[in-house]
Amino acid sequence: MKTSFVDIAFQKLIALRSSILLPLAIAFFLLIAVANESRAFFAGYLISGVFIIWTYQKSQPRKICICLMTVLLLASSTILFFIKHDSSEGRILIYKISYQIWREHFWSGIGWGRFGIVYLSYQSEYFRISHYTPKELLLADNTQYAFNDFSQLVIMTGIGGIIGLMLACASYVILVFKVLQRSRNLIIDIVLLQTGCILIAACLTHVFESPTFQVFFLGNILILLAYIFPYRRGYISILFFLSLVGMMLYHYGWTVTHLNAINRFSMAKRLRQAGYLTEAVTELRKLYPEMKPEPEFLAEYAKTLSAYGEYREAAAILNSLITVKAGYGYYDQLGHNLEELHEWKSAEIAYRQATLMVPNRFLPRYHLFLLYLRLHQQSRAKFIGTEILTLPVKIPSPAVQHIKLSVKKALENGR
Repeated sequence: MKTSFVDIAFQKLIALRSSILLPLAIAFFLLIAVANESRAFFAGYLISGVFIIWTYQKSQPRKICICLMTVLLLASSTILFFIKHDSSEGRILIYKISYQIWREHFWSGIGWGRFGIVYLSYQSEYFRISHYTPKELLLADNTQYAFNDFSQLVIMTGIGGIIGLMLACASYVILVFKVLQRSRNLIIDIVLLQTGCILIAACLTHVFESPTFQVFFLGNILILLAYIFPYRRGYISILFFLSLVGMMLYHYGWTVTHLNAINRFSMAKRLRQAGYLTEAVTELRKLYPEMKPEPEFLAEYAKTLSAYGEYREAAAILNSLITVKAGYGYYDQLGHNLEELHEWKSAEIAYRQATLMVPNRFLPRYHLFLLYLRLHQQSRAKFIGTEILTLPVKIPSPAVQHIKLSVKKALENGR
């Protein structure tokens, strides 16, 4: 069979390997990471790229040159670190609290999908005992991820997750070692680059919660397996297809089987936004038995019930919601509904929990301040009001300015 010119050209192209195209490919991906201001993926492409180029070098001087180049590139990445200095310090706070969770749940873990709920509970406790810096207070957020996929996995699954992670790491190292023993081409090098980058980036941010990255990573791993076991490519293709179907069912199966309910839910939201509260509440009540597993539905249902004046029902929905998804805003809404029901102590507890979960937010403190004024608890109102006036502003806004002015005026009038 005669080989065409295009086939010959393509074979020569992928045979260039590390000489020209591989460094260009690495530089291209690094530029993309810089353009997207992603320090995690910059570090991933840098470390993976240097490792792949290193494997091609035979002489010691060249390896030394690569080491020097790596030092220079790491120095430049350090500059990127300080460009987002606050973000980096915020992650240190997350790692500190995550370590406390892991230490207390080392054996059993906290349960799959419960990181956000447990983390915010620990964060509120962290700020309650007052051992924090002003910078930490300012950087605290409504965190749902550990910004390290592997530590989050271990925190959720305990000792079983540690064992599984160790086995997965060992399998990946063996896979890479076997690939490196073979004669590689540009495509395989890029696949190695991508898998290594994703794994390194997952140590610095949350990556694998995205279905896109899950499929992309799995696809690259199976390409490497097909490269090592060329006579098993048929089985590997079937494995990829089955894995893809499984992932799609896991992420989108519920959505596909409840499309009609989701469309009706969207209509109910538009009715609420347009002011048709009676119609919105009626529709949401009909949807509740089918849609109650969805946190987004529960949040909208509670908001609509509260606007409609059904405070007790709204509080019940919010109590269900905070067991499946955490958020300071949900506790703030719960406090409002309990206050309208004249359940003062429970409202105070809910507002305080919202304040401690993310202590740099003004709205929960303001609502707690107004509650104390309503109950004529002047000393407590003055204490919270002073906190509001001295609280550093994370993001200036007209709403924050209005709260500060209102509190200042109320305190002056209360003298």
